[in-house]
Amino acid sequence: MCNVSTTLERFMIKMLTRPLILVCGLCLIGCSQSGSHGKPSSTDKSEHAIATEPTSAVSILAPDDSLTRLIDRLSITSGVWLQGAEWSSLDIPRLLDAFEPFGDSAVVRLVDCMDDDRPAAATVERDTIARGAMCYAALTHIAYYEAFAHRPDDEHMMDPWRGDMSLGASPSVRRKAQAAWRAVVRLKAYHLS
Repeated sequence: MCNVSTTLERFMIKMLTRPLILVCGLCLIGCSQSGSHGKPSSTDKSEHAIATEPTSAVSILAPDDSLTRLIDRLSITSGVWLQGAEWSSLDIPRLLDAFEPFGDSAVVRLVDCMDDDRPAAATVERDTIARGAMCYAALTHIAYYEAFAHRPDDEHMMDPWRGDMSLGASPSVRRKAQAAWRAVVRLKAYHLS
């Protein structure tokens, strides 16, 4: 867990510093073009204001943006799903762990992604896994729902829940699982791992 935490910290620092470097570079370019040695002249004040505006007008890295990047990265990372709930690549479990700090925001985004039929780079039993199934893998890594606790009677308490699926599930099964998860999210009946 210590290595995952360190890796996540490095990833977040790298992602947070890129926009700052860009903004600082733009400031330096603007100042060096004006010949003012770091001080904007009266003619280039508007250009300087535009160059520095992103740091004050927009957060450095919006959570939605970083979640999108994580989902994209998860879908292009190669790996094989092995029996026993393991991946052949260490990169995928690390990416799954990277969703944890986003908590509820990640849950909502991953549920929304479950119906994505585009192929991901990962495979299960030599078949390509859909991007939506990779979102499900990340979702169930960071959150769970105790379906049996919400059943009205003991007779059906252990029946399969529609929100559970395999990574090789068909598009229709993924859509049913997504609908079940959406209901759970709406009720806020899930738990973060």
